Amino acid sequence: MTMKKRSSRRNDLTLLIIVLIVCFIVLEITVRSLWDEHDNYGYPYGLHIADENLGYRYKPGYVGYFPGKEYSDIEIRINSQGLRDYEHAFGKSQELRILGLGDSVTFGSGTDLEDTYLRQLEKKITENGYDAEVIKAGVNGYEFDQQYNYYMAEGYKYEPDIVIVGIVLNDPREPDIEALYKIYSERDPSGIKTFIGNYCKLCKFVYSLMQNNQQINETNHDELYFERVYSLWQGESWESYRTRLIDFNNLLKSDNTTLVLVAFPYTQQFSNSLDYGTEPQERLRVASETNGIIFIDLMEYLDVVDYERYYLANDNLHLNVEGYALVSDVIYEELSGKNLLK
Repeated sequence: MTMKKRSSRRNDLTLLIIVLIVCFIVLEITVRSLWDEHDNYGYPYGLHIADENLGYRYKPGYVGYFPGKEYSDIEIRINSQGLRDYEHAFGKSQELRILGLGDSVTFGSGTDLEDTYLRQLEKKITENGYDAEVIKAGVNGYEFDQQYNYYMAEGYKYEPDIVIVGIVLNDPREPDIEALYKIYSERDPSGIKTFIGNYCKLCKFVYSLMQNNQQINETNHDELYFERVYSLWQGESWESYRTRLIDFNNLLKSDNTTLVLVAFPYTQQFSNSLDYGTEPQERLRVASETNGIIFIDLMEYLDVVDYERYYLANDNLHLNVEGYALVSDVIYEELSGKNLLK
């Protein structure tokens, strides 16, 4: 091949790359100007790190923001112990300590830390004259097994008097810790994937189209989803989950710690919505009463005609500021009524 042909090919390749870059930039600008990403708060790349015991956890000292358009001014600040919370020392320093475990609902996805139900509960308790603090250990995506593992590895060090577990309907599912650890081990929080995940709107748009297409291809997505979720509350899956809850309660009792279960419903369960029924809550109620566990069912408080006012826009599970205020009120009254505040 002559030098002239090689030079021509290099020029053609350079031109092609320039054209592709220009097209990408034009598409990115077009998507940013026309696509409204209002219905998804999302999670920023770099927030999570791998953990052999939990699969993943939050990166200590991380500071960032929810990437969704309507939530992009809401800060996510992780303390030195990997929690979205203020700093809390191990060992008991207050008269009353509460540890809150859970997933994205307890973490407070789409809301400021100050507006989460655990923080609002903490303020309500202290404003009523109690020397207390609440450790906020919710992590998005955690199932009960991960919450239990966290308690056994680290949560117990706070020496809580009360442990609140925020329950959602997929909690009986047993996570694949090894698979999760591998996924998060391969993430590079400072690399190109992080940049794309946080800043490429075109990439998010394409991914959104793929997700929407998948849902369109599924017949009656809601019914299929709840069929899968409700199956977790039957047979071996439910029995295993119930046993683990009871074992956790017995462990806490041996340390003079009170377990409180708070069940967060899906809006599709409401009688004012699709009325998919309350089988999971009823099973939790019976198991709690049988084993001396405090159980708070939020269905009776959230299943109202205008229930949407308690939830983030286009969300069937995560509450807004008003919703979390209601939840904190309910929990406070329950704890106070059972003389657990001291």
